[in-house]
Amino acid sequence: VDLKVSAAGSQDDRSGVGDLIVGPMLGWHQDNHHWVAAMEFVLPTGSYDENRLANLGKNYTTFRPILGYSYSDAMWDLSTKMAYSINSKNDDTNYKSGQYFSADYSLGYKVMPAVTVALQGNLFKQISDDKADHLVGGNRGQSLSVGPAIHYQQKGWSLEGKYLKETQVENRPKGDSAWLKLVWAF
Repeated sequence: VDLKVSAAGSQDDRSGVGDLIVGPMLGWHQDNHHWVAAMEFVLPTGSYDENRLANLGKNYTTFRPILGYSYSDAMWDLSTKMAYSINSKNDDTNYKSGQYFSADYSLGYKVMPAVTVALQGNLFKQISDDKADHLVGGNRGQSLSVGPAIHYQQKGWSLEGKYLKETQVENRPKGDSAWLKLVWAF
């Protein structure tokens, strides 16, 4: 993670390893259709200090059931991943973030057998209120992001780059993001 934060006239930045995500996954395949079900756990392994503006970790655990679907043929790729996140309390701040639904989406076109260009994005909608000693209801976040992506895939591994622009942001930090993701099957 390379994080830069500016808020209320203050700035902070950090680089390093964020929170670790682990979980079992099952997949099913039929012709051009692919489904996946997973149970992720986000573990608080990233650097955190309640007095810092920029933190690489959240300092709490998240349990996240996930469902995914993809349709892929010789030219088109349509994919979505939907998740529901349940958070534990951050003991340093006595703050518990509400539960939320998120969905990643991608509509891709294969320009070569191994290369796909796509329009991708994410929908985030908080379902329950944050909880803390000083907070009485509300504070539900939401956002919608969209942007271009390119994906290169070979047998056993893939590389993807994308840029997402956030819109419709409420009650959460707003920021655009650039991703570089390597997936290696072992």
